[in-house]
Amino acid sequence: MIYKLNPTCQDTQENLEMYKLTGRILGKALFEQMTVPIQLDRFILKQIIKKDITLDDLATVDKAVSVFFA
Repeated sequence: MIYKLNPTCQDTQENLEMYKLTGRILGKALFEQMTVPIQLDRFILKQIIKKDITLDDLATVDKAVSVFFA
């Protein structure tokens, strides 16, 4: 299972707080050198390591985009 951002999710304060909490939990696990048994989408991983996002990466989040760039 690959965890992806939900493109239909609204930018409510509650959702943003949940993303922030998830980031803190993952950050703490990395700091403590714990293995977290999840697989994140390439789009999310590139944002974490501050790499440039390409159109191919965007297609992993929104399948409608992949039709235009296939």
